[in-house]
Amino acid sequence: MGDDRGTMAKKQSIDPAKERSRSVVRFAEIPVNAYQTDLGTVMAIYGAEGLFAVLYDMIVVREFESMLWQLATTGQWQGVS
Repeated sequence: MGDDRGTMAKKQSIDPAKERSRSVVRFAEIPVNAYQTDLGTVMAIYGAEGLFAVLYDMIVVREFESMLWQLATTGQWQGVS
């Protein structure tokens, strides 16, 4: 068997309207793309500082995911093997 890590599809046919449409996954109902709260309400609940903390956490997680991807596909991260 060959190693398929690092290979990406050349073309993906994704219809954003279909993928982002409201739906339900059936086994136990889980709402999908159903978040309706507006930014003003969220800002009132968490405040600017709280939202920046959430953004920071999201950036840290994304950087970690990128690091893992680079390790998996190249065997190194930022020049370190």
